[in-house]
Amino acid sequence: MALSISAQVFCLHIYDRSGVIHSCGHNIHAHADTFSSLLYFFIFAWPKDLGYDPTFLYFGVVSRPLSSPSPTIRVGTEIYTVIRIIFSSQLICGCATLCLHVCNKHGEDFVIKDCWTHLGRKVTEEQILQKLKEHGIHGLPILREAWTVQIDRQDDTTDLCCPPFLESSDNCGAMCKTQVHCRYLLQPLGMPITDFSCLQEFISIFIDIIHVHECLANDCRILHHDVSLNNALKYACIIPWRTATEDEKKCEVIIADHHFHHGLLIDFDYALLLDSGHNEVSPGEQTGTIPFMAINMLIQYANGSGNIASSPAHDLESLIYMFVWICVVYSHPGQVRSDVPLQQTCVKGWTCIKTLQDIETLCNTRTGELSTKFFLNHFTPYFEQLKGPASALYNLLRASRDPNGPPLVHETIKKILLQAFFTVHEPTSEPDVDNSVGIKQVAKRRVDIEALRTKPYTARSKT
Repeated sequence: MALSISAQVFCLHIYDRSGVIHSCGHNIHAHADTFSSLLYFFIFAWPKDLGYDPTFLYFGVVSRPLSSPSPTIRVGTEIYTVIRIIFSSQLICGCATLCLHVCNKHGEDFVIKDCWTHLGRKVTEEQILQKLKEHGIHGLPILREAWTVQIDRQDDTTDLCCPPFLESSDNCGAMCKTQVHCRYLLQPLGMPITDFSCLQEFISIFIDIIHVHECLANDCRILHHDVSLNNALKYACIIPWRTATEDEKKCEVIIADHHFHHGLLIDFDYALLLDSGHNEVSPGEQTGTIPFMAINMLIQYANGSGNIASSPAHDLESLIYMFVWICVVYSHPGQVRSDVPLQQTCVKGWTCIKTLQDIETLCNTRTGELSTKFFLNHFTPYFEQLKGPASALYNLLRASRDPNGPPLVHETIKKILLQAFFTVHEPTSEPDVDNSVGIKQVAKRRVDIEALRTKPYTARSKT
């Protein structure tokens, strides 16, 4: 709930994950009793009555109980201590994902994903996570517990707070899409992929993620469908991959000797079952993060319709754009470049997306760069050695867009990255620090580009 005041006129606003209701405006002086009653309510009401989740005690908002020194959150019957917020969506309507690093009473680390899922989805994230658990592939999240949040012994859905006049409306189904409050307890705990220790680890993490994606598509028959910087992490793992070639064996030996992190692919909000007979989205589902979206998916997204079936090749294309993004945006491991504003680099068109025209422009630019490779001019000096591999990856992309050309597959990408893994060396130069600006240190959290999922059209926003 919220109260707004403008030019001596106040309005009451009631939000939930399916939308918002605004009251008519009332003059403060003409309706002084109503206004004072609302102020009294907002000051003295229980947090639950204001819309706060009673199963999540976050003490920036709710008074801290004397018996609890830290924020806590519940999953099922267990209470977990919140260590930090990993990711928090800025969206009000829709999924509104919140990811927390938590620990149990034994000090064991977990991730809790708190989100609102559309009731009409054909395949839920919980079903996908259960399927992943059956296959036991490392580099994918392990579901420890799934819980539909309970409020007063009822499932927490947007229907619980639906006003009576909407419940009786013939348009209720169209106006209020039911969202269900879900909470997933997951392991392992990942770290941002941009916090790699050296160029070799950076490349090895990408090789790992491609290997994970290959197992996901071939063994689990699942398409991730939202490969982006927020959803590709690194984590500590001592289990080596089953190697098929001599180069892969040598790579695994180096990874083990240097204690490199492995790749972790998370967030299956948009995942599709490849053997389900259809790859189109159902109500409550959309495609993923626009800046890393494949060209064909951008075309379909901009047109609002189409018959292009999502495929593993589209995810691989997104991984290539991720690779380029990091080489352009970061000057060193964990350090965003400060020599040039990002709005003066080639990624400007990736982030400044507000209209359908912006998406069409990005699509045209991305198509043109398959030939011009203009983005190579924006690589930071630290990633100079990766211009060759990036160019080779774009050659694969361009060839795959030819109807008679070879498809974009995991093996060819891994071959290029493996060759780079054995040839790169760590640059010896120190970063130049601009005293007026300085090198921006990236906090130990994922880069938040969640807002870029959202289009200025309600029907196409993330739900």
